[in-house]
Amino acid sequence: MKKSVIAACLFLGLQSFAQTVIFGDNFEMPGFNWTLNSSVSGNNQWTMNATYTGSAANFIPNVPNQPVSFLNGPQSTYLHVYNLPNCNGFVPVTCNANYDVNSVSDCTTEMSFDLNTSNDGNVTLTFWYLSGGDQNGSYGTVEYSTDGGSSWTATGSPLYGVTNWTEISFSNPAFDAQASLRFRFRWQNNATGINPPFSIDELTVTSEHLTSNETITMQHLNANIYCPGDDETIGFEALGTYNAGNIFIAQLSDATGSFASPVNIGTLASTASGIQSISATYPVSTPAGTAYRVRVIASDPSVIGGDNGEDVIFNALPVIDVTTTPQDGVICLGTSATLTAGGATTYMWSPSATLSADNGTAVTATPAVTTIYTITGTQFEGCTNTGTVTVTVEDCAALGEQDVVVFELYPNPATDLVTIKTTGDLAIESIELLNNNGQVIRTISGITSTISASDLAAGSYFMRIQHANGVSNARFIKE
Repeated sequence: MKKSVIAACLFLGLQSFAQTVIFGDNFEMPGFNWTLNSSVSGNNQWTMNATYTGSAANFIPNVPNQPVSFLNGPQSTYLHVYNLPNCNGFVPVTCNANYDVNSVSDCTTEMSFDLNTSNDGNVTLTFWYLSGGDQNGSYGTVEYSTDGGSSWTATGSPLYGVTNWTEISFSNPAFDAQASLRFRFRWQNNATGINPPFSIDELTVTSEHLTSNETITMQHLNANIYCPGDDETIGFEALGTYNAGNIFIAQLSDATGSFASPVNIGTLASTASGIQSISATYPVSTPAGTAYRVRVIASDPSVIGGDNGEDVIFNALPVIDVTTTPQDGVICLGTSATLTAGGATTYMWSPSATLSADNGTAVTATPAVTTIYTITGTQFEGCTNTGTVTVTVEDCAALGEQDVVVFELYPNPATDLVTIKTTGDLAIESIELLNNNGQVIRTISGITSTISASDLAAGSYFMRIQHANGVSNARFIKE
């Protein structure tokens, strides 16, 4: 049969840049190359048969005859959607291409194997089809996968309004230079549209085989251990003829060495042949791993070079965190805050002018104005990352602090209630609650040792406590 002939000559007689059939199917061997109903919902599903007769009593039209050029046409075996209850019900009606408009459906049929187009360009999918439906949600679509069927992407426009056999082709640069390419057909319908549903026959996949004299060979990388964000000069040798507009692209594999979804890390516009280099940057988001690979490809002609030949290690970036004492990082002018870093092995601090040191896990900050400090942490493997912390400086002189009597506030930080404790029997006469700007936001008269903080916003506050010996001030933090 035709399919067997195609399979036999799949990789034979390929001429450089000649359009060649790399796969074909006329569906005369049902199920041989396809996984029917790889996903399905509703009554409408996929099948392969040579049923064309409808049912006038049930208002199901005959399927139009095919062109006589089809193998075994004009009524050969074809791939199509059908109404499962109509075909397999208690009283079978017909198994031709018809669908239950009232059964909202979504079903797919996909190739059961991968096509390798690693050395191919201009890959084109061509087939004859029917697809009545309508534009409001009843139509067929073509989708492709480059990762063995794990994920699918639609290509071209939805197919509907075609009730006579029509030939159509799909080309997409994403089909080219893929080690794992497969196609699937999807039918979706809502409660609208006309028969016939999506039907397919005489399918071919063609390409231009680009393996001529063009080769790309990687040179050794500068190292085998890297950090995310590192820059790299990637050397390679390109031999052959490269066309105007060609781009050499350096690519990084995933952590297992797979290039199923490569990450582009640098490009070079060049038509030159010989030893060249690409300035590249490894993404900051690169996960830690021990089996990365790097390769270089060309766009015109499409050439995929071999990888660097050895595993590359990426260490993780440290995650820098900083804590402050006081906890909110707010200090009065002339006082200090303690800054403590974590997440790395060694640390550098800047700006260092108002710090007790420019390195170390903990430093003391005594800024005269609010300052943002940057911490650069380095992990023992050599990877670095940065973090920041803000020390806010306030002019607390406006509060007229007097430490005549020492009052203690607890809990501090507080959430709901703040209790005032003193070492003597000194009675509290009144309390003023002030914000960071020295503004009185609440006055409490009478003897009390507890105030509510539940309605306060998070931040720093002061209590101005009036007592028999004068005035004292105490500070607390609301979480």
